Amino acid sequence: MKCKLVILMVLLSGMFSAVYADDINPPIWQRGAEGATYQQWEYSTDDTTPAPEFLDNPYGAPQSTVIPIGSWESSWGGRNGVWPLSGVTVNDIPNSPVENPYKWVWIQLTWAAEEGQPGALPCISVTAEGIVTSLWQEDQLLEPTNVPGAGEYWHHTTYLYRIEPNPREETITIGSAIMVDELVIDTLCAEYIPEPATLSLIGFGGVVLLRRLRRG
Repeated sequence: MKCKLVILMVLLSGMFSAVYADDINPPIWQRGAEGATYQQWEYSTDDTTPAPEFLDNPYGAPQSTVIPIGSWESSWGGRNGVWPLSGVTVNDIPNSPVENPYKWVWIQLTWAAEEGQPGALPCISVTAEGIVTSLWQEDQLLEPTNVPGAGEYWHHTTYLYRIEPNPREETITIGSAIMVDELVIDTLCAEYIPEPATLSLIGFGGVVLLRRLRRG
């Protein structure tokens, strides 16, 4: 019971984590906690193997590769540093080597449909040794919401995955006919994860409270 309470406090404390740029929905756990990693790409240059602009990963440097069809745009749709995918970006995230039963992967993506592709949506896959489960489905957090102040082109989507057991690393692949402006990936290796129903309540409650606090 004590272990459950500790993990729950770590999760809830994440509602007050630091926020950078389009880091609109920070994870429901505390950044910097044991077993946690954080990496954020803003794609400020045309480097196809970009290093994250913000990084807190004590287990190693993440490896990112952008394989686009078009060329990097210094400015597009009112935003700076944009990759037109129609291809993929592949991101390998190193984790804690300590064996744990569970791993959470929290992904935030700022994106827009490419010109002439109004119905395009992000295609995201998480691969790793172990069982990968999407905890928030498309009719929940996969539906895009407009980024405040970004106009009608841009959207911000949050995804949450669970991996059993905790792998040493996972690969996150993003593709589709979309323009990508920013990618934020948080992960957490933990001994205990709440039941799915409890997780949903914590997650949605935290996001709603966070938004109310920012608007207040």
